Amino acid sequence: MLDSYNPGSISVSTIRALTGHFPAGTSFRVMAWFSLVLNKEEFQNFDYGPVMNMKIYGRKQPTTYNCNATTAPVVIIHGENDNIVSKKDVEWLKGQLPNVLEVVYVKNPLWNHFDVPYSQHTREMLYPKIGEYLFKYSGHGAE
Repeated sequence: MLDSYNPGSISVSTIRALTGHFPAGTSFRVMAWFSLVLNKEEFQNFDYGPVMNMKIYGRKQPTTYNCNATTAPVVIIHGENDNIVSKKDVEWLKGQLPNVLEVVYVKNPLWNHFDVPYSQHTREMLYPKIGEYLFKYSGHGAE
C-alpha cells in the first residue's frame, strides 16, 4: 500500500515481523510532517499552524531547512520503482546539496523505497557502492 511491489525482495518472515509492529519506530508527528511536506516546494520544519509557529519559530510559517549547509559528502541511492521519492525529488535534492558525489540508480528496475532497509538483496544491490565510498573516505582509499 505504501510503496510499489517488488516480488520476492522482502522475505515472508520479514513482512510478518514488520506488519506485527508497523508503524512502530516513528511518531505520529513525523508521519503528519511527511504528509504535510509531500506537496510543498520547500523542505521545511513541521507546520504547527500560525500561532504555534510564532511561538516555536518566531514566524507564522515554518522555517525551511538549509540543505546548502550540509558539509558531508553525499551519495544519493535511488530505486527506479520508488513510489515514495520520485526522480524529480532526487534531482531537486541533488540541486540543493553542495557536495553530491554521485546519484546511483539501483540496477534492479523493481527496487523500491522499502527495499533499502528490508530487502534480502540489499547486500548485493547497495553494499558494494556504500562500501566503495566508506573505504574511499575512511582514509584508506586513494583520493
